[in-house]
Amino acid sequence: DFDRRARAGEKLNVVFLGGSLTWGAAATDPMQTSYRALIGKRLQEFYDNPRITPHDAAIGGTGSHLGVFRLDRDVLRHQPDLVCVEFAVNDHPFSIYPGRLEAYEAIVRRLVLAGIPVVQGLLAVKQDLAPDPVEKRVLDPEHKKISQAYHTGFGDTVALMRAKVASGEANADDLWYPFD
Repeated sequence: DFDRRARAGEKLNVVFLGGSLTWGAAATDPMQTSYRALIGKRLQEFYDNPRITPHDAAIGGTGSHLGVFRLDRDVLRHQPDLVCVEFAVNDHPFSIYPGRLEAYEAIVRRLVLAGIPVVQGLLAVKQDLAPDPVEKRVLDPEHKKISQAYHTGFGDTVALMRAKVASGEANADDLWYPFD
């Protein structure tokens, strides 16, 4: 439905909910060069639709335990037609942090039950690109299970960036720093 409406030139709102990487940490200009800003521009260009409006609902250093309480104020007030959710970095992916997985699922469930398409994202940190990275055995697989259960979109930048480093197409420093 989003695709059909975007192609028809309808006014659409895309909200990006997450932590510091969603906000634009390490971007030279978070409003222009963050992943959320670039994806917003890419959607406008792909659909040749300047009426697709991206909205920033990210707060650095926060996880889904706070995000679940910000849904009305920061997300739903924009009447979103698509929501991108990313809390994988701040939800402590190496262990179960009490209540985080439940809060994350509550965010996804509430959006899906409201009929709002969701794309869940796994963003990488530089440590994810090390030659022998510590696997995020706990959280990443659980986020994938939530995606499968609720039939959401799922963007795994960790796997993509690791593949580029392994093939020699890029190195960790180029993908993570200096910026953007």
